Amino acid sequence: MNTDPLQHVEWYHNKFRHTYHPDAFPEMIHDHRVLCTLIRHYDCRTVCEIGTWNGDTALMLWTYPLVKRLKCYDIHKDLGVDFKQENHKLRAKEEYGKMFANTYVELVFADTMKMTRGCEQHDLVLIDACHEESNVLNDYELAKSWNPKVIAFHDYHNGNEGVDKVIDYLIQGGIKILQFKESCVVAIQI
Repeated sequence: MNTDPLQHVEWYHNKFRHTYHPDAFPEMIHDHRVLCTLIRHYDCRTVCEIGTWNGDTALMLWTYPLVKRLKCYDIHKDLGVDFKQENHKLRAKEEYGKMFANTYVELVFADTMKMTRGCEQHDLVLIDACHEESNVLNDYELAKSWNPKVIAFHDYHNGNEGVDKVIDYLIQGGIKILQFKESCVVAIQI
């Protein structure tokens, strides 16, 4: 069982490289390394991903041996992009549900804007759903209510104004943000 973040991400991307859009591949490696490093450093065994999109990060987290429980929220069942097909046809996310069946992964289709605060517990929460400012702020408040060790945000300084505004707002409020070279993931230790 290899828990070294760099070795795991290298293994994962070599094994599953065919599932990625070639232009996004280098960025994903850096972001996945950051996530695995956070999981290892802060001893995160339960992880929640808000915004699953095409499932690549969920699949990477599922294969990381330190993660013992993974819960993925997404609002849409049909927005996963299957990069194996040349025309990028949409693939139903129920396929991920089948793949994760009888594992410690739970894929939930829900609107986080309507969820009750404080009803769950996760060590690390990754926010990567709707990038509108109000949604990012809502997901941050929801994540805080779950008492995590770490909250991570994806797509900071990556052309997503809503994410940038929320992170900048937190920085202005005195919250220390962990930033990582060559990654659009930032994190807050709670």
